[in-house]
Amino acid sequence: MPEVLSLRQNPPSLEETAKIARGLQSSHAMHSAAIGYEQAKSLGIPAAYLSPQSPEWDALWRLHTLYIVLLGLRFEEALIEGRRVSFRFLPDAL
Repeated sequence: MPEVLSLRQNPPSLEETAKIARGLQSSHAMHSAAIGYEQAKSLGIPAAYLSPQSPEWDALWRLHTLYIVLLGLRFEEALIEGRRVSFRFLPDAL
């Protein structure tokens, strides 16, 4: 999956992170709401547009579906990627 690794960017600074957080908080969206590329860029989130026909998109989609299969995730569960670990939230634990 080296093509996906080429998308890696340095994380934003603390100041940039605070600005992104304020922008996300002011949108009044739910925590689990997905945002698109344009909104991510307008908030200052380092994002790269991938065509759904690109090999990178395909590789990331395969990784996403493998998480679902391997972890047996249901729709009421959530998987959140951290810097060093993936977090799995179960409905009974909330």
